[in-house]
Amino acid sequence: MGMGSSGGGGKFGRASISEINVTPLVDVMLVLLIIFMVTAPMTKTGIELDLPKTKKVKAIKQKISPLEISISKKQGIYIGKKKVKLSELNKYISKKTKSAKIEADKQAPYGVVASVLAKVKNLGINEISLITEEN
Repeated sequence: MGMGSSGGGGKFGRASISEINVTPLVDVMLVLLIIFMVTAPMTKTGIELDLPKTKKVKAIKQKISPLEISISKKQGIYIGKKKVKLSELNKYISKKTKSAKIEADKQAPYGVVASVLAKVKNLGINEISLITEEN
């Protein structure tokens, strides 16, 4: 017996395959999914803080993302990853800014935290959240 074709046509007697092989695409997508799942929890502000622990409280839903301010134990004040001075906070607050999240290291001096709170309040932000870790 000889080799026969299964009715295909083509130039060489074989049927052409018109489907896309998606297996490599699925493999790449799974790898990307795993990478994002691992790195997503690490993408906070980037400032190393040891937050005080409190009981769980109900989160407030906000329409516009708040200004995020971090205070390190060495009294550094950060907006995102950028270190700023207390006197420069007004440069980062616009008319659209309605709320602020303040996270301070538990070893940060109370006076620095109080100064930041007062400055933010004086700049017209009335919705201020203090960020802590859940107990």
